[in-house]
Amino acid sequence: MKNSKEYLDKVLNILKPPYFYELENYGIYENEVLEIMKTIFGDDIIIIGGDIYTKSHRIYYELSDGYWCKREFNSYNKCISYEDSNKYWVKYDYDENGNLIYCETSDGNKKNYI
Repeated sequence: MKNSKEYLDKVLNILKPPYFYELENYGIYENEVLEIMKTIFGDDIIIIGGDIYTKSHRIYYELSDGYWCKREFNSYNKCISYEDSNKYWVKYDYDENGNLIYCETSDGNKKNYI
């Protein structure tokens, strides 16, 4: 049951960061971890230790103390969101040319760049 698709689907429905720590608690290792991370982050990822990379960016990492950080990038390879385990987040907006036009943070800071 543990390695079945049904079990892995159930894990995916409740999984939250820190992902690697949580998956270890569920007894999920190796190839199942890669499949789960591909479901979350897309097929184009590489896992090295507690880090997840696309071809051009580190999009997720976690440390042994439970700290984690997750980033998302747009088609211009610009960061559009950042989130960490301290509940800090940043959202970025860009124009059609990839220029930063707006930034907002979890602590209430907002800035227009136009």
